[in-house]
Amino acid sequence: MSGPLQAALLGTGRTPAPPPPDELQAAHNEDATTERNLLRAAFADAVLRRAAAPLPSRPAPTPAPAETRPLCDPRHVGLLRDMTDGPYGAVLADWLRRLAITGTVIRPEMVTRVLDAGSTAADLAALALPVLSERARWLTRTQDPDGLWEWVGEDDPEQTWQVGARPARIALLAHLRRTDPAAGRELLATTFAEEPARDRETFLALLAEGLGPDDVPLLEVALEGRSGPVREQAHDLLARLPDSAFAHRMAVRLRDVVTVKRRALGAGELVVELPDDALIAELVADGAPNPKRPTGGRRAHMLAVLVGAAPLSVWTELTGRPAAKTSRMGVADNLRDVLQSGWQTAAARQRDAEWAAAVAGLDHDRGVRLDLLAEVAPEAVEDALRARLKELPHAPYGLGLDTGTREWSLSFTRDVVAALSGAPSPETVAGLVREVGTRGHLDFIADLEHRLGRLDPEDRLAAPLRDALAVLTFRRSVADLLPESP
Repeated sequence: MSGPLQAALLGTGRTPAPPPPDELQAAHNEDATTERNLLRAAFADAVLRRAAAPLPSRPAPTPAPAETRPLCDPRHVGLLRDMTDGPYGAVLADWLRRLAITGTVIRPEMVTRVLDAGSTAADLAALALPVLSERARWLTRTQDPDGLWEWVGEDDPEQTWQVGARPARIALLAHLRRTDPAAGRELLATTFAEEPARDRETFLALLAEGLGPDDVPLLEVALEGRSGPVREQAHDLLARLPDSAFAHRMAVRLRDVVTVKRRALGAGELVVELPDDALIAELVADGAPNPKRPTGGRRAHMLAVLVGAAPLSVWTELTGRPAAKTSRMGVADNLRDVLQSGWQTAAARQRDAEWAAAVAGLDHDRGVRLDLLAEVAPEAVEDALRARLKELPHAPYGLGLDTGTREWSLSFTRDVVAALSGAPSPETVAGLVREVGTRGHLDFIADLEHRLGRLDPEDRLAAPLRDALAVLTFRRSVADLLPESP
């Protein structure tokens, strides 16, 4: 028993507090009370005991294996720093994708930045895996207290899937769906029934990568669950497969509520019945989103859901007309907006370029979500957006130009920048100017430099355009160093 502990137990009246050791004499104060000096002595005793305690014996880690692939160009070190610590984070995913094409791996001084970035999002982790060096993979096995990277280099992915941390399981499934969709699906199927609802929803969303007919049985199982978000996720994925049994059920239901009224002259008219309670119950059973108070009414909402989930081929079969003409037919009972909403959802889900182009060309004030269609019909979406750009001088609150994630064409980039000068104020187009940098065509750099050279430095658009030019120039440096083709 230590001296301070004995004095504390018996009391300082019976056992005086021992003086501190020579190393900590400064902790003793002759003018302090006995009790205070006891506390100081106890503190000094604890410090010395802990300082002298031997470290736990641990075997030295196995050294990192030698690198088998070439290291990337040293210039990438600065680019990565600018993306992780600077203003160019939006370029990181494209940089990882391009770097993987070269067959090179990250340099030692880049490891922690890449691992930290991959730890923030499963999609970044999956993109980072092909460029991880042997040292980076070794580090994930020895210095990963949160288990975020425990799936890397795992000979048996099932081990990580069964007992790994949630972020590691998400990253593993995202990686497998990119590289071996069947293996990812089969792994998910082994535990799907036991997963919490939140995880089932997250894991199902990852099936969008590599989605195909073989995923249908698992998605049909998800439709039978009790969790609304899980069922809605399965509904969305099944609606992307127009040849599935789910799509067939939706097609039968759609045919039951649509009639084409022929006319002697003209294109005819679409007459659509709003879903009754029985049909709504069937749609809900198939995972249809079912908000309590949808905008425009519950029956109209369910009609849009049905149209968005049914194969688009049903419409051309019913009308005998191509997508462009069918989408412009008259619609009875003021239900055009409802059909249009459903058509654009279906076109995006089914990646139907013909229908996407047809819907993108419709009146934009009817709520067409062009961002949904940009990946499917980019030229048609840009044409529709050009029409909106003409309204910029008369839009005090700016324009909702949803351009998706694709790079703009050179001509559209020019049109956007030319239209900016007509904006009522820079604030109304701040988001659009940022997209000039992140989505603008790289061949526009010289043109933008020329425009800025002629622009008054005090012009309120000058600073945001300079920022956009900086992002464009950075993207150009990445593309020059990492061309798309190996």
